[in-house]
Amino acid sequence: MAMQAGRMAALRQELPNVRPMTAPSCDPTNAATGLLISDAAVKRYYFDHTWEFTALPQSPIQRAKAWTQIEPVIRQKLAQVGQQM
Repeated sequence: MAMQAGRMAALRQELPNVRPMTAPSCDPTNAATGLLISDAAVKRYYFDHTWEFTALPQSPIQRAKAWTQIEPVIRQKLAQVGQQM
C-alpha cells in the first residue's frame, strides 16, 4: 500500500500540463454542455479512478502521448456528470 501511494505521488508530479483551460466553444468535449472542466478536476478524476485507465508510461514523451488520449475521455465523463446535475 505504501509503495502504491509513493507511485501515485510520483505520477502526480510527472503528469504533463497538456494545455491551459479552454473555453467550451474551443473544446469539442465541452461544447455541448457549456461546462468548463479544469485541468485539476481532470487530474483528480484520473487519480481517483486509476483502475479505469492503463498506467502512464515512464518515458516523458510516451506519458504525454498517453495523457492526450486519456484526458479527453475524462473530460467527457466529467461533462456527462455535470449535465446530470
